[in-house]
Amino acid sequence: MIAKNRLLGPWLLILSTLACQIGGVRITEPPPPLTPAPTPALSALFPGRPWTPGEAPLGQEMTVLGEGGEGLVAALAFTPDGREVVAVLAKVGSPHRGLVEGELRRWRVGDGVLLGRVEVGSLGLATVALDGGARWLAVGGGGVGPALEAGYAASFTGVRLWDVRRGEQRFEVATGPYSEVATGVALSRDGRWLATAEGSNWDVWSTATGKIASLGAVIMGEGASDITTMAFGPSGIWLALATEKGRVWMEEWTKKASRGMWTVESGGEIGAPLAMAVGPARRRLAVVTTEGLFVWDLQAWVNDERIRQPLPSTPLAGLAFSPDGALLAVGTAGRWQVWAVERREKVLEGREGSYAVAFSPDGRLPAWGDLEGRVHLWGIPLSGE
Repeated sequence: MIAKNRLLGPWLLILSTLACQIGGVRITEPPPPLTPAPTPALSALFPGRPWTPGEAPLGQEMTVLGEGGEGLVAALAFTPDGREVVAVLAKVGSPHRGLVEGELRRWRVGDGVLLGRVEVGSLGLATVALDGGARWLAVGGGGVGPALEAGYAASFTGVRLWDVRRGEQRFEVATGPYSEVATGVALSRDGRWLATAEGSNWDVWSTATGKIASLGAVIMGEGASDITTMAFGPSGIWLALATEKGRVWMEEWTKKASRGMWTVESGGEIGAPLAMAVGPARRRLAVVTTEGLFVWDLQAWVNDERIRQPLPSTPLAGLAFSPDGALLAVGTAGRWQVWAVERREKVLEGREGSYAVAFSPDGRLPAWGDLEGRVHLWGIPLSGE
């Protein structure tokens, strides 16, 4: 297991964080917007068109991958060519014992053939992540309040990184000076960086070398607060973090350019954050909490709340923006949804629970994983189909 020292770095971050928090909301500098990469034009595996906010209600289920009855889908991603779907299935034992065993599965999208399955051992459902190209899988113990109460956590310490294609563990990292159970984990979209959290400490690691790239600790104005979820921005340079007390912020973890920090000081009104996603242009930040769905404008100098929608109580959640950022897929215990972000309108909703959602790289296929181990692919059929 790889370890590291925590000396001056955390205290410098604590002081800078407190400076931004004292006296209420402070936005030193919004993260600069990005121009999203062009959406790739991939060969359509199903006859249909890309999704747009106006056409979303026309969507229908195109295919289902998996037989069901084998556990719930905890994470979901497409390969860069859109021809394969990778999912992590979690088999949950007794809630009182907290036993959760994970299995990595790969399906071919076109005909639903199962290409491979690998047992990845014990995991916590609050700390399971795939990168944007489904190359890496990161799993941790998931010591987060709502997940602990639901029996969705594991007792092992550290975070393990798996090579999806090879089906083997790449390395394991320690999540703190005392190797406590991880409370957060994230992978950058390009797969270069792994972020881990243990309590109020956070770290960024290189997936290529397994070495530490940055470390820090967060103490909010009223005291320490556990980090419950994390997400990288599209470039991998900015990292969004959220704590159990409902504070959400985003900063450049490399500290090579600006020292900007975008912060939401909610006073805990939004509930405990469970999942986050950053839009491809870095203009929107979406968060699902124990209270509902929230979407903010990252380019505003004041907290511009774009969407606030109550959702059924849930211990876990999934979030994903479409490649152009126009649509947002949301999964919770009670339902899955697709939102048109600019219109602030819910355009599609299913009454089944889901903790994992994704969009294909060309935007044609939104996917959601159900609580029985199946992956559902939706689409917009061509006229007359």
